[in-house]
Amino acid sequence: MDYSSSALEQRENNFALAQTLKAGNRAESTLNGYLNKWKHFVDWAKVYQQDIVVNNDVRLADATPAVLDEFFGHICRKRDRRTGEYLNPTEFQSVEYVATYRSMLRHIYIMQNEATELPQSFQHTINQFMGGYERRITALKRNGQMSMVEGKQPMTFAGYGALANYAITMTATSPELSTFGHTFLILAWNLMARCNSVATLMFDHITWENDCMVIVFPGHKGDQEGKNCYPKHVYANPLRPEICPVLALALHVFTMGFRRADAKKNVFGGGGISENKSTETEKRFSKWLGHTCSNLQPVLQSMGLSIDDIGTHSFRKGIACFLAGTPGGPSPIAIYLRAGWSLGGVQMRYILNCEGGDQLCGRAATGLPLIDADFAILPPHFGGPVVLAEEWDEILPGYSTFFPASFKPVLPYLVASLAHHQEYLRRTLPDNHLLRHSRIWLSNKLDSWKGHVLLGNGRNDVSNLTATGIPPHVLLANEMVKTRRDLNDFKTIVIERFERIPEEVKQVMLDNFRIDGIVPLTPSQIHSMFSDMEARFVATITAHNEILQQSWSRHSTSDVRSGTRTASGDNSANDGLYATFQWGGRFHPVPEDFSFPK
Repeated sequence: MDYSSSALEQRENNFALAQTLKAGNRAESTLNGYLNKWKHFVDWAKVYQQDIVVNNDVRLADATPAVLDEFFGHICRKRDRRTGEYLNPTEFQSVEYVATYRSMLRHIYIMQNEATELPQSFQHTINQFMGGYERRITALKRNGQMSMVEGKQPMTFAGYGALANYAITMTATSPELSTFGHTFLILAWNLMARCNSVATLMFDHITWENDCMVIVFPGHKGDQEGKNCYPKHVYANPLRPEICPVLALALHVFTMGFRRADAKKNVFGGGGISENKSTETEKRFSKWLGHTCSNLQPVLQSMGLSIDDIGTHSFRKGIACFLAGTPGGPSPIAIYLRAGWSLGGVQMRYILNCEGGDQLCGRAATGLPLIDADFAILPPHFGGPVVLAEEWDEILPGYSTFFPASFKPVLPYLVASLAHHQEYLRRTLPDNHLLRHSRIWLSNKLDSWKGHVLLGNGRNDVSNLTATGIPPHVLLANEMVKTRRDLNDFKTIVIERFERIPEEVKQVMLDNFRIDGIVPLTPSQIHSMFSDMEARFVATITAHNEILQQSWSRHSTSDVRSGTRTASGDNSANDGLYATFQWGGRFHPVPEDFSFPK
């Protein structure tokens, strides 16, 4: 069939587009990792398997299962980074590390041979090795010869708090890096997301609903197509400003400087959302984290954390462990959905977005006390428009031109948070912090806005803002707090009233009993009188109770010993007590043969 030149050109373009899209089947960082591991395989083959090396390269189709066995036996052993020699005694790599080479070999074979899968002989060899290797690693962990934790160590909540507090108070040579590190750290923890996802976060992804920020990632490693990208709810923590996500974002937004209208809407830099740019941002945070952990090494070690085992992925592991270990906290399914983990084929079809569960995750993640009534605390907010329309561009460069409309509802809450925590910021921030040189700080308008800031617990009656993501036991705790407060108020009123009684009684007596020559009563005499009356009343009740107890004891003892009681109608013989009769193994007020008169 003959094709015109334009048709042939279209075919070539379509084919090129298809190849580009196929190449994008995996993330750029994953492909780069595969290439580095493939280079390792080729370098190894040049030394130990020269027969399969052709023109300085290797075709996997020329390899044999025995070659793969030898290679996996090589990569599973740790080596000295400087010399490349195996460690002595032998130390083994983690299962996860070795498994990445299996994925690499599969990818390279498919690309080289335009196949869909590894040959059966290769799969069988690799699967057998991995099965035996997993058992070996488990045995080493069981015997204490290998660390129980593979990869980076989960960050504890205490360690996270220490890092956040240091980040917001540190006097850095680069103030921008300090503010960036603090905000990135807080969002990575609260979003329970991979750091490369946080690095690509854009202002278009952030908005405000009810009493929290709502952030949506268009896709992530576990959901490349973006089919299950559910909203993540992020809440303020006015009780602990150093880990408050709303305050952290406010510090970042109002210190990031002017951005052009056509600039990319990235939260952490204007370089777009390309893989290289997000990798640069992630590396920047990784570098900051390493420096910060080194400065806090004694503190982190006292918490059982080793700085060598802390990395960017420690926060994703840490927040998942923190939420899963919170008594009465979010359900495992809510945690899985927030983290973007798969629930399995059937579950993913039937268990979809659970907004209430994610709201509970968000409240717990921000550090609010789940077993306290303050768990239902509201964010600092305004009851209505406080910042005038013309003031926004004065305090925030690029308000009208740069920030998307979906993000602008967040800004009043950021301003309210800055105004509410103004004293804390003055006391805490270093002298060279960027906020101290920002427009909003130098305008001195935060002082006037502070008087309009509203808070609340559960609900604010002025703004009608109501807390979301509250479990039932917190609502009960709030009611108990209100009841306790009412009782304390009532107790105060009673005590005050009781203290005024002697003086009032004295005044009444003086007003109504005016006899010449009488000596006026004093408050102390009235107190003594009431105390004496109370003592005599208590003594009378006590004596009466003792008489009743003695009588009951005496008659009960005699009844138990005799097993019977005289049916006498004369109650005087019973010391004023009513007669009691025992029959049927129990005490009765009437004898056994008693019957009602007809």
